[in-house]
Amino acid sequence: MFSSNTSLNDVSIASCWKKESVLASTSCQTSPIETTHTAVETTRSCSIQIQTDSEPISKSKLNSTKLDLPSLVSFLTRVESDISSLLLQNIKSTAFHGKVLLYNNGLLL
Repeated sequence: MFSSNTSLNDVSIASCWKKESVLASTSCQTSPIETTHTAVETTRSCSIQIQTDSEPISKSKLNSTKLDLPSLVSFLTRVESDISSLLLQNIKSTAFHGKVLLYNNGLLL
């Protein structure tokens, strides 16, 4: 019934549903990167001191004719709440807790 017939050649049929893989080799190269090394050296130094004489403090009286009182009152009314809240925050702040102010001849250093 069945017999092996070795006289027939092999038959190969290409697959219709499977595609062949195509491989490609590619490469990419960037332009050369340019670098620059720079150094600076100084050979001169300069020391400058300035002495100023204190000018006498002139006492002047406030000229009330030059004041725009309604404008000043309006400004102070607008900023009073902001300034008050900032001053209250500063009173509660511990940023400078433990620091000592240095005075020399009544002036803060």
